[in-house]
Amino acid sequence: MRILVLSDAAPDRPDQGDKIRLLHLTRRLAQEHRLTLVSFAGVSEPAGEGEAAAGVFQERITVPPLSSFGKICRVLLNPGLPAAVALRRTGRVRRLLKELLAGGDYDLVLACQLKMGAHVLGLKGITRVVDLTDALSLYYGRMAGYLPAPLKAFYRLEQFKTARFERRVLTGVDLCLLASEADAAYMRQFVPEARVAVVPNGVDTSFFTSRQGQEGGFKVLFTGNMAYPPNEDGALFFYREIFPLVLRQCPEARLVIAGKNPPSSIRALAENGRVEVTGYVPDLRPYLAGAAVVVSPVRFGAGTRLKLLEAFAAGKAVVSSTLGCEGLDVVPGRHLEVADGPAEMSAKAAALLRDPARAVELGRRARELVEEKYDWRVVGERLERLLMQANSRGKGQAGIS
Repeated sequence: MRILVLSDAAPDRPDQGDKIRLLHLTRRLAQEHRLTLVSFAGVSEPAGEGEAAAGVFQERITVPPLSSFGKICRVLLNPGLPAAVALRRTGRVRRLLKELLAGGDYDLVLACQLKMGAHVLGLKGITRVVDLTDALSLYYGRMAGYLPAPLKAFYRLEQFKTARFERRVLTGVDLCLLASEADAAYMRQFVPEARVAVVPNGVDTSFFTSRQGQEGGFKVLFTGNMAYPPNEDGALFFYREIFPLVLRQCPEARLVIAGKNPPSSIRALAENGRVEVTGYVPDLRPYLAGAAVVVSPVRFGAGTRLKLLEAFAAGKAVVSSTLGCEGLDVVPGRHLEVADGPAEMSAKAAALLRDPARAVELGRRARELVEEKYDWRVVGERLERLLMQANSRGKGQAGIS
């Protein structure tokens, strides 16, 4: 197949979940199919091809980003659209797609995430697939409960507009992909007859390898993009409510917070001598190898967390909230420990710090799980089958209505 991929940013520097997912899925597709990437230049990546995505795309086309004034205008001119969608709804992309599809050279268009979904709704005569990954309206609704009043009102409105647009996408495409069955079930409530399928997040099990033993002694590791609200909230929640209880039970414990873009609220935690805030790290593996326990005290969000899969692949013991491991086929007590309150989470983290053999056993079973179900090779093969099935129904002359 000839596949046209639409993405907000190119996966040249795969340092957050959406770009990691895009990179590995397109790498798998590129083995058998020809891919063209259309993305915005200067959003979060350089325009040129980076080493990570080298050889994946036969052609790469970048669209100049809107100015700050242009972004404001887009949001104001599209009050009924979610802000994330309005910011990327430009005539430049529409004209570009019209030119690319005029010759009928493409079999399928794959739009990545809801923010690019608007660009496929008007397409005719071509198989249309949107990889939503997460149910964004579910995420907004959960997040609103943890925000102050002004932001709460904004995100409640965004939740309403996003849910309405998600319904449009479900009825306007040939296939909608989600990363977890929980999110897929949520979306099916909107349009039960829509074609919705699960393509889970994955992990490169040859890159993240299991290292047995307690290299990190008593280090507790929290990872993620710290500019992402669930991660900032989770790190602060762990530090303020849980870590002091861990120290009472295990005074040797140390906390490492590793991830790009830490806001001032996170950077300030490093003033405590028991806490290290790394900021961006080019390679997470040394930090995983140096950790005794990895924690995911997430209180809101949607989809699944790649950082848990990376910890599993590294053979690390994980303590997660129920929501933190939502959507993953895990068994509490076998693959990880699950706890939600500060007392329970601190007790389980401290117990693993004091029992290295138990931590190693959890990590071993978690590694087996990702090898079987969440290796990107397995996930990519599932995606390819779904795209081939969607395309097998056949389309006529490609174009835009």
